Amino acid sequence: MSWDDVPLKGIRWAGRSREDLAEMPKPVRGFFGVKLEALQHGEHLRPPAAKMLAHYEPTVIELVKDFNKDTYRAMVTVQLEDAIYVLHVFKKKSTHGIGMTKQDQDLIAQRLREAIQDHEEMRRRQRQQGGHHGL
Repeated sequence: MSWDDVPLKGIRWAGRSREDLAEMPKPVRGFFGVKLEALQHGEHLRPPAAKMLAHYEPTVIELVKDFNKDTYRAMVTVQLEDAIYVLHVFKKKSTHGIGMTKQDQDLIAQRLREAIQDHEEMRRRQRQQGGHHGL
């Protein structure tokens, strides 16, 4: 099966995630771009480049890229049917441990709630538009 055989999911950007990605070093942008494209085509990414954060509902995937002694992260969800939502993109702030700050966790949770609402609204609009085609 090739990518041409799989319907392409759109990408939706939460908050400043697109702008934050644009401000990252070019190798990091390229890495995340390749991974997002793979997710659009339905590929399942494996660690260490990606890991599932199951404590969010729907599940959030954490993409990780180390570059120039820094660690960069992109948090995305692919479980919403019509789109991949990029929730948060950031450079890891802490030099100790592997965890995220509470502020980053809260932001991801907030943007995930907003993504779910956006997705439901998008689906509602599609149903309404679909109902008018037969008139």
